[in-house]
Amino acid sequence: LMMAGSVITVIPVMLVFLFLQRYYIQGVMAGSVKG
Repeated sequence: LMMAGSVITVIPVMLVFLFLQRYYIQGVMAGSVKG
């Protein structure tokens, strides 16, 4: 039961992290290209 609760808590965090990571990398790449 604890395992399921932790999984439900971790999944949205992982999704947000992956989304931010992709967005951040795109911003860095665009910035380096402009620079």
